[in-house]
Amino acid sequence: MPTRVRRPCVSTTPGGGSCRSRSNSLRPLRSPAPPLLVFLLLLLLAALPAAGQVPSTRTAKGQLTVIVIPVEFTDFSHTESIQALNQTMAQVAQYYSAASFGKAVMHATVLPRWLLLGHPMAYYGSDNAVGDDAGGNPSGSEQLIVDAVSSARSSADLSPYAFVVVVHAGADQATASPLQKSPLIWSRTWIGKMFLPAGSDAGSIVSEFSPYGVWAHELGHQTGHLPDMYDLLDSSLHYMGTWSLMDIGAYLGQPLGNQPGLFDAWSRTSLGWIAPTVVGNGDYNLIPAETPPSGSSQGCCYALEVQVDSASYYLVELRLKEGIDSAQRTQGVLIYLYNASASHGQIRVVDIHVPSSPARGDLSNAALTAGEAFSDIKHKVVISVISSSSAGYTVHVSSQQTYSLSVIMPASVNVLTSQEFYVVLNPPIGGLRLQVFLDESTQSVAPPTTTTASPRYNFTLYLPTGEQGLHNLTADLSDSAGNTLASSTVEFSAVVPLWVTLIQPTALYAYIALAVLVVLVSAVASSYRRRRREAGLQSTGGG
Repeated sequence: MPTRVRRPCVSTTPGGGSCRSRSNSLRPLRSPAPPLLVFLLLLLLAALPAAGQVPSTRTAKGQLTVIVIPVEFTDFSHTESIQALNQTMAQVAQYYSAASFGKAVMHATVLPRWLLLGHPMAYYGSDNAVGDDAGGNPSGSEQLIVDAVSSARSSADLSPYAFVVVVHAGADQATASPLQKSPLIWSRTWIGKMFLPAGSDAGSIVSEFSPYGVWAHELGHQTGHLPDMYDLLDSSLHYMGTWSLMDIGAYLGQPLGNQPGLFDAWSRTSLGWIAPTVVGNGDYNLIPAETPPSGSSQGCCYALEVQVDSASYYLVELRLKEGIDSAQRTQGVLIYLYNASASHGQIRVVDIHVPSSPARGDLSNAALTAGEAFSDIKHKVVISVISSSSAGYTVHVSSQQTYSLSVIMPASVNVLTSQEFYVVLNPPIGGLRLQVFLDESTQSVAPPTTTTASPRYNFTLYLPTGEQGLHNLTADLSDSAGNTLASSTVEFSAVVPLWVTLIQPTALYAYIALAVLVVLVSAVASSYRRRRREAGLQSTGGG
């Protein structure tokens, strides 16, 4: 599953000594570790801030020059060719170009041969605790970047490069043995040290077998100081799922990681690739995340920013199963919550479909489709999807508004008669669910209605005989997660109309009518028998 990151640290050593910060390796989604291993990881990570706790990010635009240094060890030789590494790096460069609409142009050079370092793999990767890569040196796996750069300087001019990726022989511990002590090395990014003469304050490590999704993920840490979008203390807890390259979106595709998903809207904003539109109440057209600016006829918007308070806001974007995101399982409108005061997961996707469960899956069902809505009742924020098309989705945003319902119907209605009534919603909003219940019933008197921009909704009520008396009719307005935004109840009486009284006798009348009928039938039968006897007598007398 994806990576851990430390904030860029500031050295307190006179002269600015070594300041180390690392982003831990990208690991595929897997079940939670056994309790003992979790405890060991807790010890390892005690000094780390929570993942998703946002460090100081930076933009990644223009020329991004990358030097790729392949290295092998005294006890471990390489398998992949230099040509294969060039192909992987070319995929990464193409990914960044497409994701940034050409704003990030990655120029990479892969050294033409594998460099042999003077140590075994365990010198950089052996574990004191599971996953710590303490190595056989004071700097752990960070020393691998230092030694690789030092070795490369003897045969290459590194001054033109801003970013460095060290590719090591052997497997990535993140995928080969993530829950065991091992000499293998985790793919990760170290932030806070100048590894190159004129480079940035970071360096990345990947395996020769790492898919390009992992390379792109680690370079997201390095180029933009992006954080990991999953929890460090619970490797099964994800804040973005497949919707971000900085979470398990790096592992989309088959084989895993060979068709990674797009950066999330918050990351693309941090990198300087898009600019969210701050919005208030109204309808807005969301452009698919990968539609180039020149291909948009609406002019708005790649992302909507809805302010909640001084420390938090919602970010809304549209992701379709196309282009970079072709391997996504679903598509639709995504809502992210940024909360600067959160101790864990400062930026996370909102999943209205499983609102009470931790995000322990890939979050692929978090996308909203037409007719669905999200509400933050505490902060009076409603975001609903009104309609969808290939050109974009129409989204309604409501902020700091209170909704009210009014049920309009007569004070008295007749049983056995279809009675029309209507519900008025103020202010009108689309994408919410409107239901009407009779008395204590949990079954709506009509199928749930998805609201539109119309303020009035018509319903029909039918009560059978025997339902006369006082009743309550309740209208409920809720979002797709079942949260109630407004409710209104009206009391009415059901009466039996005169025509029903006339044509439907009471039990007493029925008994009287039955008695009369019996008397009449008996009289008719008696009269019939008498005539038969009289007819018989006349026949005998005539003979």
